[in-house]
Amino acid sequence: LLSPRGGAPTAPGIASWWALGLLFVAAELYVSSSWDRLEELALAPHDAVVALSLFLIDPAGLLALQVAAAAVAFIVVGSRSRAPLSRFLALTAGTGASLIVFGSLAGIGDLRGPLGWASALAAVIAGLVTRSLAEIAYARLSGERPARRDLERGVALALAGAVASASIAVAAVELLRTDRAAAALLLIP
Repeated sequence: LLSPRGGAPTAPGIASWWALGLLFVAAELYVSSSWDRLEELALAPHDAVVALSLFLIDPAGLLALQVAAAAVAFIVVGSRSRAPLSRFLALTAGTGASLIVFGSLAGIGDLRGPLGWASALAAVIAGLVTRSLAEIAYARLSGERPARRDLERGVALALAGAVASASIAVAAVELLRTDRAAAALLLIP
């Protein structure tokens, strides 16, 4: 799970770990400020940062960075509810699932190109499903009974957002490999 794919990330040196950490913190701050507005959560910045990080840092670094950044974001937001704890645990489980899927698919071949793109999308989807199941389980354990229709709508929006966000991140990796200046255009949307 945490051993580097093929010895090293496929695009090392493009971004520093602290820049990725800031992106993870920003992603969680966005989610915490949008928690009650489901449509805004369709943008999935966490999934974009995971997809980007899959190519840029080793798996252990990605997991450690995501956990540390989520902890920082939760401290900044501050809450007395259990929602940040459930989100933190769900994020960790989801990132672990993403790493397992990406690492498994990495054994097939070179992750530069279509195989890498598909592997990153599959990894992000696996992370989203795991995260969603963990959040639903936590809600049920807490006595909440979300309506099935609300769950279906939420997961469908999250899936669309995760795929779109991960696709942009994969495009960013490809642009960063070839033309760093052009990659800045992806920051505009």
